[in-house]
Amino acid sequence: MAPRSDAAAMADRLNVLFADRLHLRRGPLELRVARARRMLPAAVRRDAAYVARAARKAGHPRLEAQVDPQALSAAYDRAVQYLEGPELRQKRSLARLRVVAGMVANLLIVLALLIAVLSWRGFL
Repeated sequence: MAPRSDAAAMADRLNVLFADRLHLRRGPLELRVARARRMLPAAVRRDAAYVARAARKAGHPRLEAQVDPQALSAAYDRAVQYLEGPELRQKRSLARLRVVAGMVANLLIVLALLIAVLSWRGFL
C-alpha cells in the first residue's frame, strides 16, 4: 500500500469539515465544493477545489509534480481557517440582525422626521 500524500490528507480533513460545518456528507470533495455554492465565499470554494484537484493528482507520479506545495498549503490553510471559524449559521444570523437593525434605525429616523414636520406645520 502506497503512503498517503499530504494532498490526500488535506482533502480528508476538508471532507470532515464540509460534513460537520456545511452538512454536505455525500460524494467526493469536488462534488461537495460544487454543492456548497452559496454557503461559501468564492475564494474559499476556489481554495477547496484546488485542494480537491491536488488530491486527485496525488496518486499519479507525473501529475503530482504539477501541484505547487506552497500554493496547496496556502489554499488548505485558508479553507480550514474559514471552515473552523465561527459557526456559519451564527454569521448568517448576525448578518440578518444587522440588516434588520439598519431597517429599524431608518424607520426611526423617518418617524422622527415625520413628527418634526407635523409639529412644524401645526398638526401636532
